[in-house]
Formats: sequence, structure tokens, C-alpha cells
Amino acid sequence: MKTLKLITLTAALLMTVSAFAQNQNLVGHITDENGEPMPFVNVVLLSLPDSTFVQGTVTDEQGSFLLPTDKKDGLLKVSCVGYQTQYAKPTNGLTIQMTVDAQLLGEVVVKSQLPQTRMTGNSMITTIQGSVLEDSGTAQEMLTKVPGMTGSEDGIEVLGKGAPIIYINGRLMRDDSELRRLRSDDIRDVEVINNPGAQYDATVRAVVRIRTKKQQGDGLSLDLNLTDEQVFFLSLCLSVLP
Repeated sequence: MKTLKLITLTAALLMTVSAFAQNQNLVGHITDENGEPMPFVNVVLLSLPDSTFVQGTVTDEQGSFLLPTDKKDGLLKVSCVGYQTQYAKPTNGLTIQMTVDAQLLGEVVVKSQLPQTRMTGNSMITTIQGSVLEDSGTAQEMLTKVPGMTGSEDGIEVLGKGAPIIYINGRLMRDDSELRRLRSDDIRDVEVINNPGAQYDATVRAVVRIRTKKQQGDGLSLDLNLTDEQVFFLSLCLSVLP
């Protein structure tokens, strides 16, 4: 009887240890070419062989990341504006050294033009104005390059949180087409909140706040993609105005 109890106890202990090991977080460190820690770098775990998104996170101010996942196979994708995207096998304690994208950081673009990100409480604020992200095209294209964010078939997502609710100059965005009409060079900064407080609904997992250089309705340019007929009609309407 004692032997049976011992076997049962041992089996339960092994199962507990195994479950704990499977649920351990994946941790690592990202540095630049000089070995200095790189904060606010996107780290994404992709499944193989289809490279679908599994989980993602962003490095902290010490260049470290913690990826909450029980999946230990696949491929890590590490990306940051101004640096070449790196891929690595997901292993705990991994250190990845980033390499400057020489094509981007050439004579025209210097490091001072890379987007600057800072932590403010529970959010990350990335300055778009004056950075290379100004030239992304649309706000939708730009958001996929912002630290802590990515793009998927379903739209814009915050890493580890899914689809966020989006505000433009404090106004809740209700139509995704606004991101395709808003130009990236009209945007001042983007705030990513991955731990929304009590002021938001309990179902909200992430919030993105876009602030433009000018308030909408105050000369903000939109990429309307008008047809020739629409341009003619608009010109005709303007011509009859007093």
C-alpha cells in the first residue's frame, strides 16, 4: 500500500513539474551592435511552418523581454525601425544582437530621425513627427511599425493584447477606414496603453491614442483618393460658392 502511495505521489509530482515547465515564460535580451540594451523592440513568436502569429511582446527599458507562452518551438521575429529584422530559435536566456539597417540609415536618414519612445505610467508614447515613421504613408501602415504593435489579417493589433480601441485626438474611432485616410505625416505621436485602467470598459484589453499635429477640422489633410468625376463635381460646387 505504501509503495502504491509513493508511486502515485511521484507521478503527481512529475506531472506538476512538467506542467510548470510547459507554462514557463520565454525570456531573453536584445542589444545593439555595441552590446547596449535596446528598449521598445518588438519580439514576436511565429509558428512553423506557416509563420502565423502566436504571441508577442516588447522589450523593457533594459532591453529584456518576457513572452508569456507555453509554446517552445517555432521562430522568434525581432524587429525595430532602423535595424534589420532578426530571426532566432526560441530558447530561454537568449540574447539577440541587432544590426543597423545601413540602407535606411544612410546619408539622408540619421539615428536622430528614428522614432523616440518613452514610458509614461502604463503606456508607451512614440513620437512620429520628425521621425522616419512620418513617411510611412497612411496611419494604418505607420501603426504596424510602432513599438508594441503589429498588423494582421484582422487589422491593427497590440502585441499580446489583440485589437485595441483607437482614439484620434480624443475621439473614439468607429470606422477603420479612418486609418487609411489619415496621413502618417499629419501625426504627432502615438500612445499605446496595454493595461487600460478603470476608466475603460472591462472588455477593453488595449487602447491606442493618436494625436495629430493639427486637430481634425483645422486644416488636417486626408488622402481621399478622389475619382476624376468626384474632383469635377467638387470643383463645380466650389465655383458656385460666393
